[in-house]
Amino acid sequence: MNSWKNPILLLFSIGISSIGDFIYLVAINIIVYQLTGSAAAVAGLWIIAPLVNIITKFWTGSFIDYRSKRK
Repeated sequence: MNSWKNPILLLFSIGISSIGDFIYLVAINIIVYQLTGSAAAVAGLWIIAPLVNIITKFWTGSFIDYRSKRK
C-alpha cells in the first residue's frame, strides 16, 4: 500500500518545482524588460540559458565520468 506514495510524491514535487521555474522565468523576463526596455535583451536570456545548460552539462558529465572510474 505504501509503494504508490513515493511516485506520487515525486511527481507532485516535480510539478510544483516546474511551476516555480515558470514563475521565475516570467519574473526575470519582466525585470530585464523593465530595466532595459529592450526585447532583444529578453531574447538574449532565451539564447544564453540553453547555451549555459549545454556547456555545464558537458563539463559536469565529463568530470563525473573522470572521477567515477574504478581504481
